[in-house]
Amino acid sequence: MTVDYVHLSPVILTDSMFFEMLPTLITTGTSTERQIAYLLAEQQMMQYLQTFLIPTFVTGTYMWPRPARSIRLDHCYLRTINRIRVTSLSGDCDCTLDENDACAIIRNTWGLIDARVTAYAVRARCGSCASGNFYQAVVTYEAGLSTGTSSQDKGLHMALAKVAEINLIELIDPGAAEGGPGDPTIESWSSVGYSQKRKSEDVKIFPWGGSPTANLAGRLVKHLKKIRPLRL
Repeated sequence: MTVDYVHLSPVILTDSMFFEMLPTLITTGTSTERQIAYLLAEQQMMQYLQTFLIPTFVTGTYMWPRPARSIRLDHCYLRTINRIRVTSLSGDCDCTLDENDACAIIRNTWGLIDARVTAYAVRARCGSCASGNFYQAVVTYEAGLSTGTSSQDKGLHMALAKVAEINLIELIDPGAAEGGPGDPTIESWSSVGYSQKRKSEDVKIFPWGGSPTANLAGRLVKHLKKIRPLRL
């Protein structure tokens, strides 16, 4: 049986990497506070990239498509399909589901698979109750950035360090963040007779905020962001 795996501690960021990427950092916090910031940064990065930061096994349940078409999984950077079972109505005039053997092909690493039932569990029908309607697909698969990318990609490391810095400031002194708590997007700023307006069309909102630092982190991992095609 495969058990869902969730990262409950940092898998990439360490103190050594954090201080190497941010050598002039003033707000360092305690070791415990930094570990929290590292974990939050990695969780937010996984949310943005829609995948894990290291190869990870996960199990998901998806409605069987009608009409038949491909299934979009929750994570991109798909590596293997380890197990797939398709459930169907048993035909016993209740809500019992039968499991049917199935297989799947990875169409592309951004999360699309083509699945088909290979062995169907046949049961007796009871009058007006119809069996054979495929209901759900339970898929166990491996997804995530490669270990080489996780350990060698300096853009990813810098981005994670920047995001961790944002979270660390939010944890220790939210008022010190540019724009205040929550790392909001800033389009204009003025102080003591000086004002500036930033180029707003380039400003985006990320899971970790919308400040210039947040946008820098987003640009650093742009090469890792897989864009889902508009049409399947």
